[in-house]
Amino acid sequence: MEPFDFVVIFFAKYAVFIIVAFAVGYWLTLPKKQKIQMLVFGVFVATIAFLLTRIGGALYYDSRPFVSMGVDPIIPHADNNGFPSDHTALAFTAAATMFYMNKKLGILTLVVAILVGASRVLGYIHSPIDILGSIMFVAIAYAAAYRMTQPVMRKIYKNDNSVAQYQHPDKM
Repeated sequence: MEPFDFVVIFFAKYAVFIIVAFAVGYWLTLPKKQKIQMLVFGVFVATIAFLLTRIGGALYYDSRPFVSMGVDPIIPHADNNGFPSDHTALAFTAAATMFYMNKKLGILTLVVAILVGASRVLGYIHSPIDILGSIMFVAIAYAAAYRMTQPVMRKIYKNDNSVAQYQHPDKM
């Protein structure tokens, strides 16, 4: 196996789990109130992204590149709908949650998420439209979750005398 193939396989198949583990590890370091906030945001963004990817996949079919090109994928895969990329959507969902809580670490995880999507294209598992669709669905989910999290956090903390008003993590 070529070194390039090893890198593509690593990012296409395994890097998503590193992003998720990194987000969980970061969550464990947070104070209780920020843990709740990250959890609320993460549940919102993951749920919305999941629903959007399911709807998108039901409305649009994109043949996988290894099928349409008649080549072997770098990772064995079923011949099914490639739109959108679940691995990419999961990677961007975890990265978006990190970005919400910590911009610097979020950018780092977004770069790794981009590498996940690019590797899935390089491995002939997905076409660029599959990756872009996943990113678009997560971006919409991020915007919705951002708006939904703030009112929920205010309700959670309304009876907490130690918190006068909810603040976004960037303002804490």
